[in-house]
Amino acid sequence: MLIQPVAPACVAEVFDIDLADPAPDVMRRVEHALADYSVLFFRDQHLTPLQQLDVTSRFGDILRVPYIRGVYSGRGSKSANFG
Repeated sequence: MLIQPVAPACVAEVFDIDLADPAPDVMRRVEHALADYSVLFFRDQHLTPLQQLDVTSRFGDILRVPYIRGVYSGRGSKSANFG
């Protein structure tokens, strides 16, 4: 995993990481990077809605906003994504 600062002290891009199944030590590095840079970009991630919820929940409680609707993955699907 490579963490490349984009702007001094406030944004970084994270390369060579698969958020679909991150190892615990990788997530610790991501958490430290988030504390250091406040905003992280993860490009080219292909997560299912459940995987996205799993990764997101590692950083705190998930806020459900009732007036925003998700994009559903198919007919009869009960899971949604915002991507």
